[in-house]
Amino acid sequence: MDELVYGRLAGDPVGPGASTYVMNSITPRKRLIAHALVRDAAGLILLCETSFKGDWEFPGGLVEPGEAPRDACTREMWEEMGVSPAVTGVLVVDWLRPYKGWEDAVELVFATATITAEQKAAMAPDGQEILALHWLDLAEARTHMTTFGAARLASAMAASQEGVTLYTEAGERQD
Repeated sequence: MDELVYGRLAGDPVGPGASTYVMNSITPRKRLIAHALVRDAAGLILLCETSFKGDWEFPGGLVEPGEAPRDACTREMWEEMGVSPAVTGVLVVDWLRPYKGWEDAVELVFATATITAEQKAAMAPDGQEILALHWLDLAEARTHMTTFGAARLASAMAASQEGVTLYTEAGERQD
């Protein structure tokens, strides 16, 4: 007969919160990504050209342990382009399949306030992770994204127009 035996790690608290470290070491963990759909007054969509892959993507990035996703989205935009429009509600919750060596992940696509002309003028790519910032219409934006990124963009636009949050897998609606 098989038995499971759990121990307590040195840093683990004793009492009701016990086994936190042990449970964190044996239970699944999933990457969480916080991106934003950023648009200007003309309705153009902001995509970031990165230094580490060929396709373009929404501004934002990985959520750090213990960081709220909305805070991560705001922080990532500041780091990447020096400006962060107000992050509002979640448009899309997307499950990403494993891709190019990355394990699967969950991506939240947040809405933002429409970017002002002053904010747009102040934006600059960080030159390390982000090489360029591109303002594109929907059709052109989709041509620079992965298939699942373009599907996620279409879902985010639909969610924004419908005033809802959508659950997607690889950008495709699951309702």
